Amino acid sequence: MKSGRKSSAKSESSREELLQRCGELQLIVDAIPALVFYKDTKNGIRRVNRAVADSLGVTAEELANTPTERWYPEQAAEYYRGDLEVIESGKPKLGISEKNGKRWFETAKLPQFDEQGNVTGIVVVSQDVTERRQLEERLLQAQKLESIGHLAGGVAHDFNNLLTSIFGLIAVAQRELPPGSLAHEYLALLNLAAEGGANLTKQLLAFARRQIIAPQVIDLNSLALETSNLLQRVLGEDIDVSVDLSLASLRVKVDANQISQLLLNLALNARDAMPNGGTLSFTSALVQIEDDESQRPLPDIAAGRYALLAVRDTGEGLSDEAKAHLFEPFFTTKDFGKGTGLGLAMCYGIVKQNGGHIGVESRLGAGTTFSIYLPEVDAPVDAPPSQRMSVPVQAGNETLLFAEDDDLVRHLAVTELSSRGYRLIVASNGEEALKAAAEHAGEIHLLVTDVIMPKMGGVELAREFKKTRPRTPVLYISGYTNETLADGVHLLRKPFGHEALLVRVRAILDAHENAGSE
Repeated sequence: MKSGRKSSAKSESSREELLQRCGELQLIVDAIPALVFYKDTKNGIRRVNRAVADSLGVTAEELANTPTERWYPEQAAEYYRGDLEVIESGKPKLGISEKNGKRWFETAKLPQFDEQGNVTGIVVVSQDVTERRQLEERLLQAQKLESIGHLAGGVAHDFNNLLTSIFGLIAVAQRELPPGSLAHEYLALLNLAAEGGANLTKQLLAFARRQIIAPQVIDLNSLALETSNLLQRVLGEDIDVSVDLSLASLRVKVDANQISQLLLNLALNARDAMPNGGTLSFTSALVQIEDDESQRPLPDIAAGRYALLAVRDTGEGLSDEAKAHLFEPFFTTKDFGKGTGLGLAMCYGIVKQNGGHIGVESRLGAGTTFSIYLPEVDAPVDAPPSQRMSVPVQAGNETLLFAEDDDLVRHLAVTELSSRGYRLIVASNGEEALKAAAEHAGEIHLLVTDVIMPKMGGVELAREFKKTRPRTPVLYISGYTNETLADGVHLLRKPFGHEALLVRVRAILDAHENAGSE
C-alpha cells in the first residue's frame, strides 16, 4: 500500500510541475508582442497568445479549438495555402509577407512533430510590420526623388548655359537687323520661347535643390500673413482664405523669396483642386519633435524645434497612388495641357534646400493638407534687403577677370563686354583665372566668375583671389550650385541676356568706386 501511495503522490507532483511549467510557458508566450498561433493540420486554431485575443477583442479560451474561417473569413484560405506547404514539406517557412486589411505582417510558420516524425500542427508567429514597411517605402521614395533631382539639376545646368548663349545670340542678331523687319520680329518671338525654357529650368533647379539661395532670418508668421493677403486677390472671390497663426514668433532662416514662391504654388494648386470654390487655410505652430521615431510626423525629420506651417484646402483630395508620386517632376493630376507637373516638385525642392521637410495628408473628397516643417532658429529677424535701383547701360574702361567654363557663354559675354570698352582677362576655370591674375601687374577692377566650374569653382576662386586683391568686388554668374552664397554677394542668375550682364557689371563698378571715394 505504501508503494502505491508513493507512486500516486509522485504522479500528482509531476502533474503539478507540468501544469506549472505550462503556465509559465503561457506567460512567456503572452508577453510576446507578436501574434502567436498553434494550429492543427486542418486550418483549425488550437491555442493563441494574448496578443491574438486582444487583436480580435475576445478571450484566448473563445479562440481555442475553433476554425480559422470564423475569425479570418477573408484570409483563411490564403493562410491555409501557406500552412499546407509547411505541413507537406515538414520544413519551416520564414519571412512570409501577409496582408490583413491595411496592415502588413511578417510571418514565420514552424512545423510540430509527434514521436514518429509526423507533422501534427504548426506554430505561426506574425509580427505587425506596417510602420516599418511604410518607412521603407518613404525612404525608397526619398531616394528616388534624390536621384531624379541630381539628373534634373544636371540637365537644367547645361540647359541654362545653352539658353544664356541663345539670349546672347538673339541680342547680337537683333542689333544687325532693322527694327520692325520680319526677321527682327521672329527673333523677338524666339526670345519669348527661350524665356519659357528659362522658367522650366528654374522649376527643375528648385526641385533639384540647386538654386542659389540667400537665406535670412524671418518671422514665418509675417510672411504667411503677407502672402495670404496677396492670395485673397489672386485666387478669386469663390475661395475664402483663412488664417490661424501662432501667437509666438516663428523665426526661421530661409530664402524668403523661395518660401513665398512655395506658398503661391501650393495656393494655385489648391485653387485647381477647388473648381467650385472652397476654403484655403494657413495655420502655424511651434512644435517640438522628440527622439521617439514612432511619434515623428515624417520619417526623415530629426528631433528638434520646428516652425510648422500647414496649408489646407477643402478640394477634391488625392488618391493613394497620386500621393505616392506627388513630388515627382512631370507628375500631374491635372488634365493634359493644364500643367507642367513641376509645381509640387519645385515645392519639395524649395523646402529641402531650406533645411525643412514637407508632408501631405489627403483623401479623395476630403481635401488636402501640406505640412511644412522648418527648423526654428534663436536669432533676431534680419532687416529686409534694400531695393536695388536699375542702372542704365553705360560703357567702361575697367579691367575685368572673367572665368566661365562654357565656351559659347564665355565667348559671347567677353565679346559684348569688350565692345563696351572693358579690358578682359579670360579664363575657363578657377585655376586658369588665378594664374592669369598673378601674371597681371595692373589693377583688376572686378572678378566675374561662374560658380560651378571644373578644377576650381567660383567660390574657391574668389576666396583665393581675395587673398591678394581683397578690395576687388566679385560678381557670380550661375543658376546652379550646391553651395549657399554669403549674404550680400553679387549674383547674376543664368540664363541672362547680355544687357543684364552689362547693367550689373556697371552698377557694381560704380558702387565700388563711390564707396571708395567716401
